[in-house]
Amino acid sequence: MKTIRLILLAVASACVLAFTARAQDTKTQATLTSFAGSVTISAPGGGNLPVTIGMKIPEGAQIVTAAGGRAAVEVHNGIVASVEPGTTVTLEQLGVTAGKRVARLNLKSGSLVSALDPTKKDTNDYGVRTPKGVAAARGTLFSTQVSLTGGTTVATLSGTVTMFLGPNNTNPIVIPIGAAATTVAGQQQVAALNTLLAGAGGAALKADIAAMVAQISNQVQTNGSGIPANAGLAQATLVAVVEAAAKAVPTEATNYVNVAVKAVVTTGSSMAANGTNAGTQYGAVRALTEAAVRANPSDALNIASSVASTVNTAVVEQAVAAAKAQPGATAASIQQSANDAVAKAKNLDTAVINGTDAGTNLVNASAITNVVNAAAKTAVASVASATSTTIAPPDAAQRTGDASSQSGLKGSGETSKVDVTIKSPN
Repeated sequence: MKTIRLILLAVASACVLAFTARAQDTKTQATLTSFAGSVTISAPGGGNLPVTIGMKIPEGAQIVTAAGGRAAVEVHNGIVASVEPGTTVTLEQLGVTAGKRVARLNLKSGSLVSALDPTKKDTNDYGVRTPKGVAAARGTLFSTQVSLTGGTTVATLSGTVTMFLGPNNTNPIVIPIGAAATTVAGQQQVAALNTLLAGAGGAALKADIAAMVAQISNQVQTNGSGIPANAGLAQATLVAVVEAAAKAVPTEATNYVNVAVKAVVTTGSSMAANGTNAGTQYGAVRALTEAAVRANPSDALNIASSVASTVNTAVVEQAVAAAKAQPGATAASIQQSANDAVAKAKNLDTAVINGTDAGTNLVNASAITNVVNAAAKTAVASVASATSTTIAPPDAAQRTGDASSQSGLKGSGETSKVDVTIKSPN
């Protein structure tokens, strides 16, 4: 009898262990969250799958994008990979093991931009396999690029990436923010992005930097899982990325900040519409403008003008489109919505002014205010013309506040601070 009990106990223990193993090694599937252009997804056993947003993609499937094609794939909640144009990648491993969300993507050629929510780094176990080794990360925004000859470049704009080299994935190298590891004479070498941009692969690397800014901005705009759910942390991540990108390519600072700002002020983005703290549209616009200006202070006025134009155009266009879509919309109701949007945009103009002022000591506050006012008026007039909507133009605002009111160039050591007030539209 005792022997029988021992046998039964052993069998029960084995069943528990087997169940636990299965629970700790669960296969999962990725989700296609968006795509554009020509995208082909092949099943593990061969044969193409119908490509639709929201479709589940199993482990072993292959994704191929043609020139101009792009696909965003959520491999786990908190991990989103953007398959860039002209890329072939296989979902090599997808699952949950011992509480870790495991994903291995095998990049055959092309470029992959990966966004990992840093607040989930304790459970993220993500890597991109390349001919040179595996680029591994847990809470990072990074790009991985494989040329047709097998040359590999891994760049990061947020967090660090560890690249495990060789066929046995040993000999790790660490890639810090604002740097990349690239193939030189058959070996991976780490250098700052601005240094590598001057080399032979500079154009492709520059394209990857732009793609990383676009990817993190898209996550903010769509409330994607590749960024923190907390709006303040999401803002911090976005600002860090834009600043790192702008420091690497200062001449593109205006383009990078405009992509990010447009995402921030889009209806439904992860940034709150009201308020001035971090995690609000005002807070994000201010911080992003400051980051771009810090990276390229000599271009401060152009950055301020461009961001103000982007903000006013986006905010007013969205308001007009939403008003026109309302049942029973009238010319008067559309115009009122547009006028309300102008008032909202004025508040964001103040964010642009204050961000520009904080980012440079080269330009006085009145010059910044003038270019922002001019850009706002031009943008609103353009939207009014394009949408055949009458919009009360922005007034020449009387602005005081955390902007310096010195005349001439700043930097004399004397700064006066005044409050910012903006007239509402008539």
